[in-house]
Amino acid sequence: MFPWSKSGDRVARLNAELRHAQVELLSAECAADRLRLRFSPDDVARFGERDVLRKAVASATALKEYFSNVARPISDPDSIAPPPRASSFQERKKVVAAIEGVRQCFRLFAKRRD
Repeated sequence: MFPWSKSGDRVARLNAELRHAQVELLSAECAADRLRLRFSPDDVARFGERDVLRKAVASATALKEYFSNVARPISDPDSIAPPPRASSFQERKKVVAAIEGVRQCFRLFAKRRD
């Protein structure tokens, strides 16, 4: 863990990494939703490769524990600072690309339900 300082660079880096993690978590959630829509939990547990299942469950558990610890000190949702505006063209491109990826995922789900 990096030592904390009150410099704006440190806060900007934290928020940039948080946004990056959010995009990756959306991707992981999309992959889990594809599994959930196609297979029951019993089928996944019964027929899934044990090593892959063990690693997936460990990852999901670690994420839940970490973000539960992050959420614990937040007693009032209004106390969370609003997200900063994308200040650069590159950040805007990343956000647009992430939104498009999620949009494509939802379209895939909709086509498979039909």
